[in-house]
Amino acid sequence: MSGKSSLLLRLQGGDFESRSEMALDYSYIDVRKSTDTDEDPVSRINAWQLEGENSHRQLLRFALNATTIEHSLAVIALDLSQPWNAVTALKNWLDVLTKHVDSVSAQLPEGKYEALQRAVRFSYQTFQEPSDEAPRVVDRKPLPGDAEALRPIPEGALVRNLGIPIVVVGCKSDLLEHLEKEYGYKHDHFEFIQQYLRRICLAYGATLIYTSAKTMKNVDVLLHYIQFKLYGFEFGHRVELVEKDGIFMPAGADAPVRIQLDFDSQRLTKDAEEPFEEIITLPKNLHRTGSEIDPIVKAMDDQDFLARCKEIVDADAGKDGHKQGLLSSLIKLSSSSNVNQSPTASSSNLVAAQTGSAADLLGQLRSAQSAAALNPPSGAPAAAAAPAADGSKPAAAPSSGERQVLTDFFTSLINKGAHGGALSRTTSSAANVAGSRTNLQPKKP
Repeated sequence: MSGKSSLLLRLQGGDFESRSEMALDYSYIDVRKSTDTDEDPVSRINAWQLEGENSHRQLLRFALNATTIEHSLAVIALDLSQPWNAVTALKNWLDVLTKHVDSVSAQLPEGKYEALQRAVRFSYQTFQEPSDEAPRVVDRKPLPGDAEALRPIPEGALVRNLGIPIVVVGCKSDLLEHLEKEYGYKHDHFEFIQQYLRRICLAYGATLIYTSAKTMKNVDVLLHYIQFKLYGFEFGHRVELVEKDGIFMPAGADAPVRIQLDFDSQRLTKDAEEPFEEIITLPKNLHRTGSEIDPIVKAMDDQDFLARCKEIVDADAGKDGHKQGLLSSLIKLSSSSNVNQSPTASSSNLVAAQTGSAADLLGQLRSAQSAAALNPPSGAPAAAAAPAADGSKPAAAPSSGERQVLTDFFTSLINKGAHGGALSRTTSSAANVAGSRTNLQPKKP
């Protein structure tokens, strides 16, 4: 996990915790004019969180579409605890976002997308870093006569204008110390990483910020910046390039000259074009920390799982006087499964997914059990359910009808063959979160 879920909880004012992610999750962030949490919110930011897999990119259309794009901002989260994956993840999600925005722009009225691009360009050219003379700045709309006062865009900046603000967030910046202690990272490594990320952000006109949901580092800066871009609120946080865990470079403040100065201050390489992966490599002594992602869980093939179920059913059927029910026997399969070799679903979920008739199966089992109880086999001795020594009643032995239903069911599933390959999950250190504003009351002019 990249840490975006914990960061979003912090932006909402919640406590730090890890939580599982859905393919596309929705929540919101209350917007207040002051830091007083008792104050009624004046608006809400809709926050859509996309789980970090390329296979989920089609879900972006629910968060970022022709209706919402005008008031949206995209956030790409990177896992700083694994910096060797950061650039690959960033390029991947920028490519996903670019392709999606291109598809959305084709659905907009003529001239609308060009207007969004002009607004991004204007914001980039008019951004003024807060200073002693002007401690707070605003992100305003273009006015007549502004064209003459706009500063030129540096070469290589805003080459790819997507028409929406982009914020690249490095999560888990508190773990940079872990990189120093465990993998020998030094000042040169951190300088090289941040200047390389800034080069990519410069081309997209994106903001770069390092955060830590655990220590609350830069969480307030990120929240204020999002409100600054979406609502035009005043903004008073300055550029930060000294603290390695608190990097902040807003869009419009960076330039190739500033990036080159930081590149020259590191001694890992003098070639600015050298691939990132050849400088920041995967550590040979890599080992997990508590905050790093869990190993990928490989699910058992559905047909193999069903075959094992049938084996247990057959083995149980061959045991005379066995007092454990057949469904209880299937539980043994789940409990004995290896963590990295688990079924794709529980037995009941698997039945529903494969046939859509889990209720029918349970009905057949109940019918078979009732029939066996009412019509015992001829010649079978009548057995009273005598209490055991501890006063509990012994479990009833499985009926032949119950065994036969399960045996026939699993045999039919195996003979049908798989309906589709099992999904294998892979994790990524980045994900896209699209945020849009929703006003609870009209904005004052």
